Amino acid sequence: MASPDVPPILVLGDPRLRVRCAAVEAVDAAELAQLAAALAGARARLGFGRAIAAPQIGLPRRIVMVDLGAGPFPVINPEITWRSDERFELWDDCFSVPDRLVRVRRHRSISLAFRDHALRPRVWSALPAELAELLQHEIDHLDGVLMVDRAIEPGATRPVELRGELVPARRGHRLSLDRIAGVAGLAALLARAIDPTGGVAPRPAGEAVGVPTPRLAALDVSPSGDPPRVATVICGGNATREQLVALDILDPGAPA
Repeated sequence: MASPDVPPILVLGDPRLRVRCAAVEAVDAAELAQLAAALAGARARLGFGRAIAAPQIGLPRRIVMVDLGAGPFPVINPEITWRSDERFELWDDCFSVPDRLVRVRRHRSISLAFRDHALRPRVWSALPAELAELLQHEIDHLDGVLMVDRAIEPGATRPVELRGELVPARRGHRLSLDRIAGVAGLAALLARAIDPTGGVAPRPAGEAVGVPTPRLAALDVSPSGDPPRVATVICGGNATREQLVALDILDPGAPA
């Protein structure tokens, strides 16, 4: 199958970025391919980027394409079902506002209901800050809201050239189905949380498998700063340090 053309990413000033997007009732594989291609192209060009929303390529549909390091997967019709009272500030960046960073305030944690590529219901609960702020940013796009609208005060912007100083480096995970299959004790557990197509995603809401629910959130948490949290979130506290190192989730030199 031929690779989709890489669509251009719309930038601030284009009226299509200000449209409130329509809910998805039927999945269009060509649209998902376009979104994945646009995200991959931006990541290759810029060296960063974890997600892109459909309106950023002119599609007025409630779809976000996410890539946390193990490949792209769609988050369709996302709905925030809970927001933490606690908020935090960060320097935000955006493919559609390529020349600046904006200081914004986000909820530190959220819970999310959405549909996957097959329109099956999915739930992510109490996401950590890095994923929570990302998804708040992307859902804003679906409502025609840009990060410039969320600036904490007039003038709370910086040139994008300062990104390396102001935006913390994020270590993407390098999980794959092959790596998981090679680690005893985690294969059966984590395989249930990963789509057989290779896209990383939580299993459908309400699907009982008799094990603690692994949360995708953990796969993007920086493990060197909080190894116990990684172990707990991924597999209910049953992972050993050796297994986490083998999966390349935990740095061998990280504190025990």
